[in-house]
Amino acid sequence: CNLKENSYSVEEFGIKVERFIRKYKFLFIFLIIVIVAYFVITSINDSIKQKTKEEANALYNELLITKNNDKLNQLKSLNPTLYLAVLLDEKYLDELLQFNPSNEDKLLLEIYKAREFKSDFFLTDLKTIQEAYALLKDNKIKEAEVKLNSISANSVFLRIANNLKHYQGNQ
Repeated sequence: CNLKENSYSVEEFGIKVERFIRKYKFLFIFLIIVIVAYFVITSINDSIKQKTKEEANALYNELLITKNNDKLNQLKSLNPTLYLAVLLDEKYLDELLQFNPSNEDKLLLEIYKAREFKSDFFLTDLKTIQEAYALLKDNKIKEAEVKLNSISANSVFLRIANNLKHYQGNQ
């Protein structure tokens, strides 16, 4: 008798599941279509991004070798960051002078200028230390001390500046 009740409840459960599926079959089909479409669109979008990235990298490498304004404009539309990186090459000095940077690009330009200590923001204390050290080598101790005193108290280079003042560049 107990076995018969269990099989009846299983059959009843099966009937309820079947009714539920029939009732909401269009919703299930719609959800499956949406999920498949999402994965297809994501896959297509990723492949387009990858293709654009590869094309921009190829243009960047070509432009570093030879100057070509058509390819430069094409790179500008594909990847503005790589475009700016190309402009920082010496061949493109005229284009860099005509370039109107956005705020993000201005930061990249300042980082590039910092490499040669031309930046107004980055590594100015290091530049000051180098100038003071050159003065100390020329035995211009007072001038070097004035330069070293201009380094702010919260600079990471303050300790180096204090050592240079103390040892006067002799150690």
